[in-house]
Amino acid sequence: MLSSKAGCPEKDFKKGADMAIREARSIECSDRENCQTTTRKTEIRSQEMKRKIHKLKEYHSSLMEMLSDMLAEHFPLPDPQENGSKKKRAAAYDAAEINLISLSEIIERLTNKTLETPHDPYVTIDDTFWPPYTEMLLRNGIAMRHPEDCNKIRLENFF
Repeated sequence: MLSSKAGCPEKDFKKGADMAIREARSIECSDRENCQTTTRKTEIRSQEMKRKIHKLKEYHSSLMEMLSDMLAEHFPLPDPQENGSKKKRAAAYDAAEINLISLSEIIERLTNKTLETPHDPYVTIDDTFWPPYTEMLLRNGIAMRHPEDCNKIRLENFF
């Protein structure tokens, strides 16, 4: 009877060890599955985010193109061949010699200056800025003059 009791603990130990090993393997498998599932979910989210970013970039570029087209159509530079009085044609020829920049270029300069140097967002108005464009930006609250130097403007804060 003692011998049978002595044999049982060994068998129980083996059974217990085998069960423990099987449980450990099943836990490892479930951890791997959870880990793989989590990795797949992360990859899917990453791909979705990349698709959304790509769509936003496409939308942004289409908006910028439409803005550029609208500005070119509705706010053209003065034409030196324009029919009008002698005084107007002389002013247009002077403007053509100076190489005026378009309204979209003015807005682009103002935007870039604001983003690059937020502590000093003012752009100096030179001869390449056509005065009617500058005045239109100021009158409509898109730009504002420097409080001390009237030859500088910046974009107005939009909220």
